[in-house]
Amino acid sequence: KAQTVSEQQNKSSETEDPEKGHNRCLPERYLSYDGRKKLLQKLVLEINSRNFSKKTLSNYYCAVSRFIEWLTPNSSKDWYRAFKEHSVWLRDEKKLSANTINTYAASIVFFMKEVLEVEPGEDLFIRMKTGRSLPRVHSLQNITTIITAPTNKKHRLILMLTYGCGLRLGEVCMLKPEDIDLERNVVWVRKGKGKKDRIVMLDESLSPFVASWLTEGCGKRYLFEGYSSGKHLSKRTIEKVYTHACDKA
Repeated sequence: KAQTVSEQQNKSSETEDPEKGHNRCLPERYLSYDGRKKLLQKLVLEINSRNFSKKTLSNYYCAVSRFIEWLTPNSSKDWYRAFKEHSVWLRDEKKLSANTINTYAASIVFFMKEVLEVEPGEDLFIRMKTGRSLPRVHSLQNITTIITAPTNKKHRLILMLTYGCGLRLGEVCMLKPEDIDLERNVVWVRKGKGKKDRIVMLDESLSPFVASWLTEGCGKRYLFEGYSSGKHLSKRTIEKVYTHACDKA
């Protein structure tokens, strides 16, 4: 009878899926190029099926691909330990900040839960301690100086709308002429953070500048376009506009 129980235990361990549950060992076949590629394809499918943003997809893909490329046959035997060692490696070798490493950690936890189907233990909720720095707050006089610093009409209006309406960089980039309602003095923000629409108030002092831009310099498709007609400005371009305005101010 004891022999029968032992045989049943051996049989169940053979049929148990090594990719699921609390198994701490990553199957070695996933350490090959093709194996890693399949894991990343599963990750992309899980993210897309949840309709996450392209930025989230890019961040998760980067973090997870770096993690599984770092794994070795030895380290993959215990991925909880590998998770911790990888975090330390990112800090000491790649010189990443604690905040960035914690973002990577969240991506890896998602990968383990949704792709490897591993229930995360306490080890996977460990995060690096981060410091707190005070935000840089401009005075009203500094804000006025920064906004009026650009001589380019488009750049000045970008800063006006960003500050005056409390818009994010990505939201300013995607504004279209039809999103501006001058009669009601409102701006429609389409598919903002969380893919949500919202309405923000347009200050009356900004209305004349916006109206002038709509008739004289506005793009065909987007409110602010670059050298290529029909294509919106990038967030990096707006960041440079702000940086140059601060330097000039």
